[in-house]
Formats: sequence, C-alpha cells, structure tokens
Amino acid sequence: MLKFIYIIIFIFILYQYKLNYRYFIGFKVNFENLKIVENKNYRDYECFNKTECITISERVKILKNIWETRKYGTFKTLGKAVYLNDHYEKNINKILINNFKHMYEIIANKLSKILQEPVYFKSDGFIPGFHIFERSFANNLPIMSIHLDQQQYFVNWKDQSLCDYNNPYTFTVCFEKPKSGAGIYIFDGRLESNAYDVTKRDKEYIEYKLGYLNIHDGLNWHMISHKNIREGEYRITLQGHLLKYDNKWLIYW
Repeated sequence: MLKFIYIIIFIFILYQYKLNYRYFIGFKVNFENLKIVENKNYRDYECFNKTECITISERVKILKNIWETRKYGTFKTLGKAVYLNDHYEKNINKILINNFKHMYEIIANKLSKILQEPVYFKSDGFIPGFHIFERSFANNLPIMSIHLDQQQYFVNWKDQSLCDYNNPYTFTVCFEKPKSGAGIYIFDGRLESNAYDVTKRDKEYIEYKLGYLNIHDGLNWHMISHKNIREGEYRITLQGHLLKYDNKWLIYW
C-alpha cells in the first residue's frame, strides 16, 4: 500500500513539473555563485520607517482570516492579482484601502517623485496587495517561479493601443522578514532568453531592506529568494505594478 502511495506521489510530481516547470528548475541554479548583473534596471528607495513597517505587518496579520492560500500552499496573499487569474472584486479593494489608506498614499507619492509624473491607482483593477510566507518545508526549497513580469498584457485595459507596453515597472516593499533574510535573485537574461538558459547565466542576489521601495522593469528573469522561515516568523511584502495608459501612470496588481 505504501509503495502504491509513493508511486501516486511521483506521478503527481511529474505532472506538476510538466505544467509548472519554472517551479522546479530552481534546483538547477547554483545560488552560491553570485555576480553583479549590470543590465537589470533595479533601484531602491527609502519609503517607510521601522514603526510604520511594524504597524503595517501587524495589520496584515490581523486580517489573516481573509488571506488566500496560493500555489499548492507555498504562500498566501492578502488581495487579488492578475497573475493569479483572480476575478475582479471591488470588496477586497475596499478592505485594503480601509486598512492601509495611508500606506497607499505614501506609495503613490514616492512613485510620483521617482517617475517625476503623477501616478494613479487603476480604478477598475486590483489594488496592490501582499505576499505572505510562513514556515513550511516547501519555502526552504528553490521552487519559486523563475519568471518575467508580463501581467500587463492580461489586464482589462479598455483600449490596448493606449498602453505603453515597452516601459512597465514592478515594485516591492518588504515590511517584515525572517532572520534568514528576504530578497530577490535577478538573472542576466531578458525577454530574448528562456527560463532554462538563464539558470546557467550570472545571477545577483539583492536583499530587501525593510521599508524600502524596490523598483525594476520586471523584464529580467527573476525569482524570490528561498530562505528558512522559522515558527512565528513571516515574510510580508507589498507587490504592485505600473504601466502608462493614455499618458497616465496607473498602479495595479
């Protein structure tokens, strides 16, 4: 009976590999051999102080009853996102705005200063939400997706001819992280590459600083870091994207 169960598990893993190979090729990456990736278009800016980070992460935990489990239980979200194939809901946006209004105002002001243009939240889209990682066996393994950020092509734009698809931005703010750290791996490969090829190329690890807004174009292959998360520890980040639509910068998730 036990042998039969192992066979079923093995078949399931192979099936998932076929469907989601990017979640498994992280095992091919040598994470000890790190270099500086020059062509990455990556910057970070101080945005929230320590007290604000604690206040926001504690508020996220208070809302634990509406977290959603994602990707076979590897992480949870507070909020909805295009890349997760979620359906638009006004209710979740209202909850997030009611609980984090000041945070969103700070984010919008900071992005406006960085881009030197006004920015707005997409009125009929998902407002940026949170990725939450807790202790689990899977989170200690390099099974997070090696990917490009291309969700801008799947957003419900009313007129796609008004989208500036050539200049997207992705941003992340880390509000809480485990003692082992939290960050991102960026690979020396862009749109012309594929996920298998970039595992053999140079890669850079960038550790997130608490409260800093990290921004890049999302067009270098990248993956979140795999770090040991102990009992009672969390990795909490705000995730969002920007695209210029009809000459206006719009924020969405």
